[in-house]
Amino acid sequence: MKTVSIVIPAYCEEKVIEECYKRVKSVMLSLSRYDHELIFIDDGSTDNTLLLLKDLASRDEKLKILILSRNFGHQIAISSGLDRARGDAVVLLRRSAAIPTIPGGVGTGQEHGPRGRRVARAAAERGAELRDRGGEARSSRGGRGPARVTPKVTVAGVR
Repeated sequence: MKTVSIVIPAYCEEKVIEECYKRVKSVMLSLSRYDHELIFIDDGSTDNTLLLLKDLASRDEKLKILILSRNFGHQIAISSGLDRARGDAVVLLRRSAAIPTIPGGVGTGQEHGPRGRRVARAAAERGAELRDRGGEARSSRGGRGPARVTPKVTVAGVR
């Protein structure tokens, strides 16, 4: 069975984190052909986000928490989550507060596979850099470029 990794950065999201989890989990459970892992990255939250995530993780073995030692910012949080994702495919959710408007879309990627490939090809033709699952860059002609450079991040803990 293929596994989908859902990577969700969180910074001071205590008011929406449980609803985010419930909605994403509901969508993933409806996709019976796929296994999943949820990776929440706590980006140095100063509220109760981490405590709520730990409570959710104690009840769900598919939920992983990546705890950054301080607030590094959205892009570093996403990079950290991508580095630890183990799925055959990865879905990035921009921020947990935006989840109420997105979850129905998580399961629709399968139907738009050819369109997604056309979009990627068009982006490459315009000079966008494409990366494979291993993080290696690909040119618009399919050749490999240099490996992705990710800033060093101090990780306080991974659950």
